[in-house]
Amino acid sequence: IARHYRGAVHLVDFREAPDAARAAINRWVEEGTQGKIRELIPPGVPDVLTRLLLVNAVYFKGAWASEFMPSATREEPFHLDTGGKVPVKLMHQRSAAGYLHARGLEVLNLAYRGDNLSLLVLLPHRKAGLRTLEETLSAAVVDDLVAHMRQQVVDVFLPRFTTTWGAVDLRQHLAALGMPL
Repeated sequence: IARHYRGAVHLVDFREAPDAARAAINRWVEEGTQGKIRELIPPGVPDVLTRLLLVNAVYFKGAWASEFMPSATREEPFHLDTGGKVPVKLMHQRSAAGYLHARGLEVLNLAYRGDNLSLLVLLPHRKAGLRTLEETLSAAVVDDLVAHMRQQVVDVFLPRFTTTWGAVDLRQHLAALGMPL
């Protein structure tokens, strides 16, 4: 775990110093994510009854295989599923990418440098809407879409974005795996 994932096991005193343990964990996460993730563990977690805390933090900042030029990024209207528009910074480029136009949506596969990872973008047509896409999306559907994509030159208009996801309580999942305590 240490060699491949930079993970470690640390002994802390949840019973006598739960807030100090929380601070130490948050420092480790902040250092490991170059300051991008702060305060992963909120106040009150852990408490004096905590005996084990499994922490994982992922920070990814990939470089596109075909870089978006900063000079081609400009504020433009972004169409919301509800029918409105909001101004956003849209990155523009014309490049070769995996593309498919089918099933009431456009699918774009943008590679990151190194070709080990990519971003799969699903854009529903306005009539179909986002809710319909969410309701019909499954691993099998995604596999089928990707299998039918073809490399072609496309004009890409993509909002600049960051994404975050908070903490998850794993008690129920670990109990289902046979660790009820």
